[in-house]
Amino acid sequence: MILPNADFVGSVFLHLRLPTIDKDYMLCSNWASGIISSINYQLGSSNISLVERQGTTLWHQTFIGCETKEKRDKWQSLGGSPVAKITGVRTGDHDAVLQLSLPFSTIRNCMKKSYDTSLLSSPILIQIHFKPITAILSVASTLVGTTLPQPLPTQFSIADVIVRQDVLTNKSESMKTTLMSGSNLFSPYPYVHALTGTNRTLNNVAAGEEVQIDMSGFLNSDLLGIVFHCVETKYLNSIIDVATPTNNKAANPYSTLQLQNIKMVYNGSILHDLPANLYDAYALSISYGDTDASNTRIDDNGDAIAPKDAGNQYVYYLPFTAGNSSVYDEESFCNTPRYSQQPLTISFNANNAATTNYTFFSSYLYNGVVMTSKGNSNIFFT
Repeated sequence: MILPNADFVGSVFLHLRLPTIDKDYMLCSNWASGIISSINYQLGSSNISLVERQGTTLWHQTFIGCETKEKRDKWQSLGGSPVAKITGVRTGDHDAVLQLSLPFSTIRNCMKKSYDTSLLSSPILIQIHFKPITAILSVASTLVGTTLPQPLPTQFSIADVIVRQDVLTNKSESMKTTLMSGSNLFSPYPYVHALTGTNRTLNNVAAGEEVQIDMSGFLNSDLLGIVFHCVETKYLNSIIDVATPTNNKAANPYSTLQLQNIKMVYNGSILHDLPANLYDAYALSISYGDTDASNTRIDDNGDAIAPKDAGNQYVYYLPFTAGNSSVYDEESFCNTPRYSQQPLTISFNANNAATTNYTFFSSYLYNGVVMTSKGNSNIFFT
């Protein structure tokens, strides 16, 4: 997608629609997030060709960017309602809307100024890459027969990007002429840069077993905090076995595990030590609300498990900023130390009741700034 370099640009939304699916098919909750593999963007002529953000990182940044659980629940619902198996004929399309996390588009855009694209000499490029449909779509293990009721969908019936744009009424007051003139002036645009961190598959983890993750891949920049969650590996993609339907497994990429006894250690020094469920109390001091959201899980039989039974979605945020907040105003830098490539570990116990395979996902948040001058954007992680 190309955004013209002509006006102010703000919120960017993705609207997806799947056609009517058969009664034996199921969709996971927030499936629009679950189907995104990555987003790449380039702000015109830039010192960085393409900035890539993986789907889990986009989910992390938007999740903790919501000030309250109510807002997270609403965002999750707009991202695609779960669809359970039904009897009879299913009718109607399935729509989802997501706000994409970009330097000028955040879930808290009411606190953020739009970006003046007219300062660029080239348009903005945005690329969205999707996962296979089995990341969100499942077939019930109770399927009768050895043929699929209908072919798996191979494309969306609608895939639109909607951009909120503003127009400067008096263009003679724009900074464009000055900044394009070859002067040494520049226009700074602060934002929070989210980078995919350490991801790891953990196999045969016994119930109550402590797990330690060695974190790596840090930039030599201001680290605002680390976001992470764990999900049972079997939920990341559905298994569709037409010959033996009882082997079918449902996709629930956001059916996360609750973690306990969270500890972060940097170069031998304890930065966070949260025994038992102390994180729940700690979270109240680092954001405007708790850091979880309601979740409806689809089981392998195609039945919907209500939020009170399925458990919440648990996402964890450990900050390094002086403000200790998971929500930033996106207009100014946060005071934070830098961490070099010294040993940094996160340990915890998951609430799995039996030996389980699960996957750990993490994201790193940094101070970022777009410096626009002479028609070019220079992105720095300060």
